Amino acid sequence: MISPILSEEDISLDLVTKGKQSALSKIAIRIARRSGLDEKVVLRGLFDRERLASTGIGRGVAIPHALLDNISSPVASLTRLVPPVDFDGPDDDPVDLIYTILWPRSASCAFLPALSRICRLLRASQVRERLRLAQSADEALTVLETQLLPSSTNLHISPDQMLGQRTDSFRVPTKPTGAVTITATPASIAETVNITTVAFAMAILGQTFLFLCP
Repeated sequence: MISPILSEEDISLDLVTKGKQSALSKIAIRIARRSGLDEKVVLRGLFDRERLASTGIGRGVAIPHALLDNISSPVASLTRLVPPVDFDGPDDDPVDLIYTILWPRSASCAFLPALSRICRLLRASQVRERLRLAQSADEALTVLETQLLPSSTNLHISPDQMLGQRTDSFRVPTKPTGAVTITATPASIAETVNITTVAFAMAILGQTFLFLCP
């Protein structure tokens, strides 16, 4: 389930903006007011991250994000823009779906897996289509909660996974012949410039596939 960090009140449909900067500003202010955070802190976190590289992942989707020092649990929002805006994404498609997430820096070890799950969800064509057709925040939230990949790869993230202070490596669980094994420390990866280049692996039909979320 995605609901532990996203509720109907965190979903804004058909937000009118004038471009990427306008969209990020309005989203940041909305998140700050909803969560009681300092608007300047949220704005700076999102804009600082965006200056490193676009958080657009293609197919009309962007996932702006930031690691913050002054929060104890993840904060998120889903925004549908009207009209779509240029986000400097990898395929140059204008963006109309924006999933924004703020994550506690103290729990950065859980950030990479969570970001990859969100990325994978929003890259599913049926999810994007239904979000674009949703008539209400409740309907959009239902889409996120039900239109997932198979249950073994759903978006459930327990509080322990979100906020635990684990320091072990994130590893691909299977190692078939000829497959690539990824070994990295999420805490360090989460701090790198390339955080949007999320590498994650899935074991499907006995094979390990590597997906990159640009």
